[in-house]
Amino acid sequence: WTLPTTAHEQPRVLERLMGQCRQDSDPPALPRGLTVCVSLTATHGDLYYVGLNAIELFDEAGVRISVDAQQVVAVPESINELDDVTDDCRTSDKLVDGVTDTWDATHMWLAPYSRTTPTHIYFIFQ
Repeated sequence: WTLPTTAHEQPRVLERLMGQCRQDSDPPALPRGLTVCVSLTATHGDLYYVGLNAIELFDEAGVRISVDAQQVVAVPESINELDDVTDDCRTSDKLVDGVTDTWDATHMWLAPYSRTTPTHIYFIFQ
């Protein structure tokens, strides 16, 4: 397969690859706004958890946008919201801690997953 060359092609390529990924609209190539929301509606097969190592945002020149942990809000925040979990290090601040390629759980985010309620990650800018 080939990588999509435009933002318009990207959802269709991902849908073919994942089979269950659906998108009803085409995202703008360069979105603008004070809040960026990433909605996670599927996992790679895990029925109970969704997780990421990092999310990076880039401006129109391809320069990485600096994001502080205080600008990130995940709903749910992490697996620490579960009744039997406390002090798990895999919280939403790890999404922007600068470590993007790792197997180290101290640089990852993990949250409960539900097929009926998407997980949202918000980046809030002033």
